[in-house]
Amino acid sequence: MGKRKIFVNATVYLVAFFALLLGAVSRGGSNIFIARGDYEPYSIVLNTTKNKLATGEINPAGYSGSGVATTELGNAVAFDYSGLINPTSNWQTIIAGGYITNTQPITGMTGMTLTKNASSADFKIYWSNTTSFTEDKSVLFDATSALTVSTSFNGYLPNYIKIYANADSAIEDGVIEFSCSNNYPSLSLSTNSSTMGSTTGAGLYAVGESVTINATANTGYYFTGWYVGETLISTSASYTFIMPEYDVTYYAEFSATKPIIKGDTYQIGTYPQSKVTDATLLSTLNAASGTLPTSENSQKWTDYGYYISGSVSSYMWYIDVANATDEYRGVYFTSYRPSRTTITSSSTYQDDNGYTTSSVYWFKYEPITWRVLDVQSNRAFFMADLVLDSQDYHYSTSDRTIGESTVYANNYEHSHIRSWLNDNFYNTAFTAEEKARIQTTTVDNSVASTGYSSNSYACANTSDKVFLLSYAEATSATYGLSIDASRQLQPSAYAQSQGVYPYSSGNSHWWLRSPHYNYASVARIVDFDGNINSTIVNYTTSGVVPALWISL
Repeated sequence: MGKRKIFVNATVYLVAFFALLLGAVSRGGSNIFIARGDYEPYSIVLNTTKNKLATGEINPAGYSGSGVATTELGNAVAFDYSGLINPTSNWQTIIAGGYITNTQPITGMTGMTLTKNASSADFKIYWSNTTSFTEDKSVLFDATSALTVSTSFNGYLPNYIKIYANADSAIEDGVIEFSCSNNYPSLSLSTNSSTMGSTTGAGLYAVGESVTINATANTGYYFTGWYVGETLISTSASYTFIMPEYDVTYYAEFSATKPIIKGDTYQIGTYPQSKVTDATLLSTLNAASGTLPTSENSQKWTDYGYYISGSVSSYMWYIDVANATDEYRGVYFTSYRPSRTTITSSSTYQDDNGYTTSSVYWFKYEPITWRVLDVQSNRAFFMADLVLDSQDYHYSTSDRTIGESTVYANNYEHSHIRSWLNDNFYNTAFTAEEKARIQTTTVDNSVASTGYSSNSYACANTSDKVFLLSYAEATSATYGLSIDASRQLQPSAYAQSQGVYPYSSGNSHWWLRSPHYNYASVARIVDFDGNINSTIVNYTTSGVVPALWISL
C-alpha cells in the first residue's frame, strides 16, 4: 500500500510538470518557448506588429534613420535603415538602394528567413562579424527566387547583417535566429612603443578564419617580432594565422636597432677593409705613423710575423692609427709575401693586386657585414659576407707529434688559422661589449662535417669563439649555401694587400676548416666560382671568412 501511494503521487507530479511545460510552449515563427523562458534557437520575429523599424505614414520617398528591434527574450537591438516606405500590409517595403542593418551585434546568428510580399522583390542579404560588408559574404534573392527565402550565412555565424534592395522589395514577414553564444573571439594587438611603429588587424574573427596582422615600423625604427606572451611567434611584419576558439593578444616588438633575421645581413665588429685614397687624409695618417719600420727596428709598427722561405722573417708590418672618430690600418712591406710559406717572395699576388714594396697603404676600419645563416631562440649564426684577410691554414706541411699523437698538417684543432681567428682576429675586430655577445661554440669537426664517408684526418671537436665553416656548413641548404653562387665571395682591399687574389669575376678562394680525406697536407676550400675544392695548407692566397654564433 505504501509503495502504491508513492507511485500515484509521482504520477501526479509528472502530469503537473508536463502541464507546466505545455503551458509554456508557444511559437514565434519557427521558435519554441521552453519552460525556462528561453528560446531554442533564440530569435527576432519580423512582421506587421513586431519590429517595424520606421515610424509614420506610408512614405513613397522612404524613411531613413534608426530604430530598435526586440528579441523574443525582450532584449533591444539597434538598427539603421534607409528607404523604408513603412506600409501597413507587410513588415517593410524597401525602395531600390535602401537598406536595413543592425548597428549593435546580434551574437552568433545562425539563419534568417524572409517571406516576400511579391515575387518581384529583389534584394541581397549581407553578413559579417563587423559593420563592414563584402560581396563574398552575401546572397541574392531576386524575382527568380521563391516567395519564402532563407540563408544560413554559409555557416559563418555573423554578428551583423544587412538587407539591401536592388529594386523595390516588399517583405511580408521573417525571423532572425541566433544562438546567444560568442562565436567571434577577439584579436587584440599591442606594441612596446607607438613612437616606433603601429599595427593593423585587431578585431573579431570567426573561429578557423584566416587572419593577417601587420606591423609597420616608423622611420628610423625596426620591427623585430610578433609575440604571444614571452613566446616569439614570427619575425615577419605581415603574419597570417588561423583564429583559435579563444581571445588572443599579439604583441609587436619594435626596436631602434636592426633585428637579426635569417637570410638578412647584420653588422658587428670592425676590421680594416677599404683602401684610403684621399691625399689629405693619407698625409695625416703617414705623419701619425712615424718612422717606417725595418727588419732591425719595427719602430711604432707591429711585425706581422709572416713566413717566407720556411721561417718567420721581418719584412711586413702594420700600424693602427685613430683619426677623429675613425680608425685606420697602415700596411708596409719591404719584400712581397710569398704565395706559400715555404717559398721566396718571387711568387706573390700582392703586386698583381696593385701593392708594391716600400710603399705605405692605408685601410679604413669599417663595420663587418655578416650573413645571418640561422636564428634560434637565443642565438644566431653568422658568416662574414666578405673575404676579410689572407692566412695560411698551417705554415708547415709536415706532421707533428703533440703529446704522444701524430698531428697532421691539415688538423684544424692545431692549425695556425684557428689560433689566428681566436686571437688576432677576435681581439682586433671586437670590443669588450661585442665579445660578451659572441658565444663559445662546440665546433663539429667530425668525419660527417668534412663531407666524406671516411676521413682519417678528421680531428676532435673544438671550443671556439670564431671558426671557419666546415664542408657540411658551407653546402647547407638550411644556411642558404647549397648552390655555388651562394658561396662566391669577393675580398676586401685589405685582404688583397695581404696576398688574396681576386679572379676575373672579382671573387677569391676561401678556406674551410675541413681536411681532405686523402692527403695529410691538404684542406678544403671554396673556389672563386663557388665550387668546393682543396689546396695545400701552407698557401697564403686563400682568404679567411670567419663564422661565429652570437647571443640574442
